[in-house]
Amino acid sequence: MALRVYRKILRSARNFPWKSEGDRVAVLGEARQLFQENRGLSDPAAIKNKLFEAETRLELALHYKIPFPRLYVATVGI
Repeated sequence: MALRVYRKILRSARNFPWKSEGDRVAVLGEARQLFQENRGLSDPAAIKNKLFEAETRLELALHYKIPFPRLYVATVGI
């Protein structure tokens, strides 16, 4: 499962028409770094959460054409 998600991210990063080459490099570099950091996970729930996060970030990046994570600002009580 993780390998499938990783390949999907790498393929998308290479083939998507980003605004600049720097965006493509950023996506590839961050994907490699995060998958490397998390390769030692053994808890199935943690793995599932990380894979969900990876796929969600990819979909947002492709939709908004922004390779960097979007900030989330909670508006409590406003």
